[in-house]
Amino acid sequence: MGYNAQASRAVEEAVYPKRSLRRLPLADKTVTPPELLSLDGGPTVTQILQVHLDRHNMIDKGTFVAVGHSLTSELGIGKIKSLWEVRTENGVTYFGHLDVYKLMDVDPYYMMRSLRRTDRTVTVNAKFFRGAVNVQHDCHGSKCVLDKLASTRKERQASQGTCWGIRHLDEDRYILNSASLHDPQLHERILELPPTTFSPAEWAECIKLGHHSWLGGSEVSSDDAGDSSDEESQGPVESGDPGGDEEEEANEPEDGRSVSEYSEGSSQDEDGSSQDEDAEGETDDEEEYDWGNIQVMPN
Repeated sequence: MGYNAQASRAVEEAVYPKRSLRRLPLADKTVTPPELLSLDGGPTVTQILQVHLDRHNMIDKGTFVAVGHSLTSELGIGKIKSLWEVRTENGVTYFGHLDVYKLMDVDPYYMMRSLRRTDRTVTVNAKFFRGAVNVQHDCHGSKCVLDKLASTRKERQASQGTCWGIRHLDEDRYILNSASLHDPQLHERILELPPTTFSPAEWAECIKLGHHSWLGGSEVSSDDAGDSSDEESQGPVESGDPGGDEEEEANEPEDGRSVSEYSEGSSQDEDGSSQDEDAEGETDDEEEYDWGNIQVMPN
């Protein structure tokens, strides 16, 4: 439709990045990264909750971000562990402490590019964050399970009741969402998937199969087959029957219980065996993103 994500997120370089005014919960406080403690000049280092990259993009703990000198340069991917404000006489700089993830091949189950967590952590100036990345947990590869562990909410308050939720078995495997509507240019730049084109006949078949699935697997009737049923439905109607001319409503599939809340946990083996399995694959021989030239750059 010609939508341009860049036009809706004008970046004011003189203003962003900037911190959010929301207070950091006590439960989220953590130790200061050693890279920030060793900065010259004795700056004041404070942990913060959120950072606005521009007027439409805000990041916090758990957000995946693309990192690089520019959108056209090589990009790395990391997951925010904590955010920090460094205040000196010259001004304020924001940093993110990240878990480093490696971009892998296309996952055969999801048909999307996958991510694997490495054993590296880095501290990066927030000015190198090129945007938030839309990911989902690889529950298929990690064999995550449904468990009755998520607390229900009533009137915006947590209650004592529980509902079914997904219990993630690790934080090592993720899938990049190829169909993300958020910043599609950034996602296309990271994914580098081969372009795929479809013929009109293939689109028609796709719509037919989708309709078939939406009906719950029942037979799809053509327009010709439906003419006879319309003719049979016409006939004398008893007087006083207000519903005689009304068509019978189509059966709709019943809505199942949706999983509305998710709880993440970590059960990685202490000996690191799960990381060894994740590292297997053809992409291990590829050159990883060089984080060395963008770590802890205050200015």
